[in-house]
Amino acid sequence: MGRRSRRRNREDASKAAAEKRPGRPLPDGQRMARVNIEASLWEQFLLASAAADRSVADYLGHLVRKELRRVARREWRAEALAPTLIEKPQVVTAGADTQDEVM
Repeated sequence: MGRRSRRRNREDASKAAAEKRPGRPLPDGQRMARVNIEASLWEQFLLASAAADRSVADYLGHLVRKELRRVARREWRAEALAPTLIEKPQVVTAGADTQDEVM
C-alpha cells in the first residue's frame, strides 16, 4: 500500500464521517450562531421559548428580527429629528473686496 492509496483512504474516510454527522443541515441562506450566556439566564430563556410555544432557534430568530426593527426605527428617528443644515449667509459686499471697503 503506497502513500497515495493511504491518503485516498483517509480522504474517503473523512468524507464518510462528514456524511454520518448527526444533526440537520441548515436551509440555504440561513446562519447559525453560538450564544455566550450564563447558565441560569439560558435556563430562563429556554422557559420563555417554551412558554411562547417556539423552538429555541425560532425564538432567537424572532428576537434578532425584533432588534433589527428597533435599530432601524432608532436610525430613522435620528434622521427625521436631525436639525437641517443651514448654510451660513455670506456677506454681500457689492463688489468690494474687503470688509473695510463695505463700511
